[in-house]
Amino acid sequence: MQPHPDAGATYKIIARDDGAFEVKVTVPKAATPVIITGLSTKADAERWIAKHQEAIAAGAPDRHQAPSGPTDPK
Repeated sequence: MQPHPDAGATYKIIARDDGAFEVKVTVPKAATPVIITGLSTKADAERWIAKHQEAIAAGAPDRHQAPSGPTDPK
């Protein structure tokens, strides 16, 4: 299994002035951090982090899967 591209990511929960939350995700091999927005509560931010960590633990996504859906353009 290939390591996930976000392996080694660190997270920082940021409380915004409007009461919402963001997660700053820093990935070791990325040039800039990614900011995840649209999180209403701190618990939502924590859940987002947990789901991201689960995806990382599962390994790299299989990018060689055949596309789903119809293949006949008729």
